[in-house]
Amino acid sequence: MKTFVIAEVGINHEGSLEKAKELIAAAKDADADAVKLQTYQTHLRVNADNQFFDLLKNCETTYDEQAQMKEYADSIGIEFFSTPFDKESMRFLIEDLGVKKIKFASFDCSNKEFLAEANRFGQIHQDLHVILSVGMSSVAEIMDAIETMKDVPKITLLHCVSSYPTPPEQANLLGIRTIKELVGGVFPIGYSDHTPDIIIPSAAVLMGATTIEKHFTLDKNDNAVDNPVSADPAMFKKMVELIRGYEAAMGSGSLGLKEIEEFFTIFKRVS
Repeated sequence: MKTFVIAEVGINHEGSLEKAKELIAAAKDADADAVKLQTYQTHLRVNADNQFFDLLKNCETTYDEQAQMKEYADSIGIEFFSTPFDKESMRFLIEDLGVKKIKFASFDCSNKEFLAEANRFGQIHQDLHVILSVGMSSVAEIMDAIETMKDVPKITLLHCVSSYPTPPEQANLLGIRTIKELVGGVFPIGYSDHTPDIIIPSAAVLMGATTIEKHFTLDKNDNAVDNPVSADPAMFKKMVELIRGYEAAMGSGSLGLKEIEEFFTIFKRVS
């Protein structure tokens, strides 16, 4: 099974439509399967006195600009979707832009009112796919989120450690298997990465991750918001190469003589 690899542009475009298009093009060149952004109205996302209000406001893009981003992504052959942070943004993405996927950040895993809105859209749109990060979430919270979205046609859960950045030794990749066991294999399980490098997200495939999300930037030395946890185009392309190599190396798991071993049976000792 081919791993679905997401370039998380997020707000690394810093509010610039042209930079967003550059990021989308670079993600395509780096062999990402999709680009993901963030769709929000700052005043609905955080209070005016929040320490991040001005930063988020400066990175906010209009619905028209996001429509242009999707049109550009479509034109070069890379899937576009986004994380909504309010109900109106969710409606815009699903009904106006016609995206087939939306992603919820870990911060909304326990936001039942918001997840219930996604469930309502799931009842209407039979091709809707919700991707949900579950960082910071307890078993009960994860199961409640799934129950709240019981009418969504497809759900993918992403193991995640919500620390920016996450030290590699704190990535807890075995959590991928734990979540898979928790849901009885019913839902695909992926991994959303916040480590500074590409080793951990690449290795997550060996734990069974079917989706990998990695923050994406044009230049690790610029001032983009999420640069500390982002991969530049060369890093991202290498990560995809590693992922595809790991996929191939996993094989079928079958035992017994393989075709490539046949010559070497001349050395086999049987008694």
